[in-house]
Amino acid sequence: MNTWHSLLIAGMVAAASLNAAERPFFATGVIIAEDAQPVICPQSNTNPVVLRTLAADGQSVKKGDVVLRIDAGSSAQQAEQLRTQIEQARARTNKEIADLEVKSIDAETAWVQGDALYRKAKIDGAIPREQLSALDADRYAGELARTERNLVQLEKAWNEAKAAVARKREDARLEIQKLEVQRVVAEAQLQSVEVKAERDGVFIAGFHPWHGRRFVTGESAQSGFIVGEIVTPGNLGIRAYALESDRVGFSVDKPVQLRIDAFPDAQFQSRIVRIAGAPEQRKAWGDGRYYTMVVALPDGIDLPLKPGMSALIAPATQTIPAAVDQSASREPLVLQGEIEAAESQSVAPPMIPNTWNFNIVMLTPEGTMVQPGMPIAKFDTAELGPSLAEKNAQLNEKQKMIEKLTLDHAEAAKQADLTVSEAEAKVEKTARKASQPESLIRRVDYSKFVIEREEAKTLFKIAAQKRAALARARLAEMALTRAEAGQLQAEITALSEGQQNLTVAAARAGMVIHQTGWNGDRFVTGSQVFVGQSVATVADTSTLRVRAQVPEAKSLQVKAGQAARIELSGSTVQLSGTISEVGRAYRAKSNNEPINVLDVMVTLDKPNEKLKPGASVRVFLAERKA
Repeated sequence: MNTWHSLLIAGMVAAASLNAAERPFFATGVIIAEDAQPVICPQSNTNPVVLRTLAADGQSVKKGDVVLRIDAGSSAQQAEQLRTQIEQARARTNKEIADLEVKSIDAETAWVQGDALYRKAKIDGAIPREQLSALDADRYAGELARTERNLVQLEKAWNEAKAAVARKREDARLEIQKLEVQRVVAEAQLQSVEVKAERDGVFIAGFHPWHGRRFVTGESAQSGFIVGEIVTPGNLGIRAYALESDRVGFSVDKPVQLRIDAFPDAQFQSRIVRIAGAPEQRKAWGDGRYYTMVVALPDGIDLPLKPGMSALIAPATQTIPAAVDQSASREPLVLQGEIEAAESQSVAPPMIPNTWNFNIVMLTPEGTMVQPGMPIAKFDTAELGPSLAEKNAQLNEKQKMIEKLTLDHAEAAKQADLTVSEAEAKVEKTARKASQPESLIRRVDYSKFVIEREEAKTLFKIAAQKRAALARARLAEMALTRAEAGQLQAEITALSEGQQNLTVAAARAGMVIHQTGWNGDRFVTGSQVFVGQSVATVADTSTLRVRAQVPEAKSLQVKAGQAARIELSGSTVQLSGTISEVGRAYRAKSNNEPINVLDVMVTLDKPNEKLKPGASVRVFLAERKA
């Protein structure tokens, strides 16, 4: 039975090898920019964030140039709040430490008094029993035992009080250290709102993975989104992706042949440098799993390659099928595109502490021409009014508390001075008693006078220490209350400024264009919007242009300088223009249409008042250049 089983397995392996040898294997490749710097949207406490500054697509940048700056949002507020919290924590812990020091001083005072009683009782207990009545002897012995036990308890309480002070000091140090670390992180996060170029190169803007719009200044993005990359011209490579079932046809250092889709007549020989150990899913391509392969760029290749170009890769023993000749058609090349403004203003709700949702109570109708200073949108939030009223009430309470503390602390300072004066007077009194001639006073009484004098001196020093501790506690209490009032005032200022900024005015002249939300619906009056979402843009109509896309297979037919005829969809309006710029990288057209396209910018020869940003157009190229 084992023999038959072995023969069956051998037959299956032979059949699989035969099928693998007969069928063709292909991998999809893409030209990438090696060592490209991805420009990643920095981390923020609120998402999405507004891209306040973003380098223009195709802009040349130098090392150290700022290519991205996001709205600091709550990061700046958090850093300031942490500084206030540190100030409050210092004041609060100083007060707590001072209060514990007062308790420790009280415990020391009790111990000093208990020690004096014990020493007096010890003097009485040393009197021979034969010189005392039985009742006095028992009373003195009982008092000595009681004061000795009491002294042990008082010493224990004093040690515990001192230990509590030490623990509170350490706890305060750790608490402030933790807040300092959080402050450093918040300030580092605040500094990271800018992304700088790490090398010289060209910035290529990315596309929003949800709605497919190109990232530009004023657009919203989530933290971690790649909003673009900085590529170094000429430093290119190839990444290929083989389906799991095709993995058997490729191996490291095995020669392969490749054809770049944009240059269908050219084929090259190359080799595989590395193959990933496990497959990964590429959601844009379906449910299949693909092995990532690094393919060496052929030496001596003399083609105008660009990042994003696709390629077909197969083992060198196979024949790559011929590509369809896209230049065979004599019909004019027609591109799909839309009108856009090169300069625009983003309209979004303001950043208000602890406020995340807003209602649009007014939004200027789409297509309206506005001038600088005209209101574009007005937002409202249910939390702002009650929060502002509550903060004002808390601030009034703190201010009254400061006034009350000022009077109470003045009275407490007088009382502390009086206590020290009484302790000083007692020192003088006990000193006079102990200064009497020893020969005129009973030895037992004189010894007690000496103990009382020493006790008074010690208690006087302790009273001065307690006065200083109480003064520290009062200062800390006042500092804490003032810090809390200052924080409330800062919060009220931020909320008041946010309330004033709920109405967004136009910063430039232009046309109002409504944006779409995550569900694809356009924002209108009554819509709810999350903080950081752009609800509209003010497009500068003097900078209108056409952005079109050309399929990769036909991209070589498009050159800068070509004349173009532009037709507005659903209208008889026709315009003329010139291709001013051809994209520097290929991309997927959209999530729903993952075909490779290249962006083409068309400059209008003459402005037209009927044009509206976002309108669909068709671009007819008057001349095709291969």
